[in-house]
Amino acid sequence: MNEIPLTNDTLVQVSAGSDVRVLTHTRVNVTCEVSGVPKPTITWLKDDKRVESEENDYLVLNIKNVEDAGQVTCHAKNLAGNASLNTNIDVTGKKA
Repeated sequence: MNEIPLTNDTLVQVSAGSDVRVLTHTRVNVTCEVSGVPKPTITWLKDDKRVESEENDYLVLNIKNVEDAGQVTCHAKNLAGNASLNTNIDVTGKKA
């Protein structure tokens, strides 16, 4: 797991399938690079619950406190099949 020492309100970019540790008050941008014909659709999950993303290939999470830690899943699907990548987000800081 990579540890990123950051100040508050920092944007961290991480690729789906990688783990990251951040401080509270950080925005995490998880990107999911997929390819296929037809173009796969991407579904995002946070701790096994579906979350909406403004852009299909990345998800931005606003990490406010340590309770926002968890697992983000990028699930890609098309007629040829499906695949998933998990990203574990560990949060360091004061509890809410």
